[in-house]
Amino acid sequence: MNKNQEHLREIEVSHPKLEKLIRSSLNAGALGAKLTGGGGGGIMIALCKNGADQSKIARAIAKSGGRPIITKLGANGVRREY
Repeated sequence: MNKNQEHLREIEVSHPKLEKLIRSSLNAGALGAKLTGGGGGGIMIALCKNGADQSKIARAIAKSGGRPIITKLGANGVRREY
């Protein structure tokens, strides 16, 4: 995620506000963070190791002017039963 964000920054797709949120997320312990969608503003995603980190990163995003949306993963995904 971080390397991909570097590439997006290099081709000038990112936005200063997103960069601030990404930096805040990484400084708070995110494993990775990058913009989503077409760039130019809008939304970014941060990957967290656990719930405690998720809360800390969400607070950092809010403190930096963003509006964190906390999600949880855990669906089994597609499987085939016999």
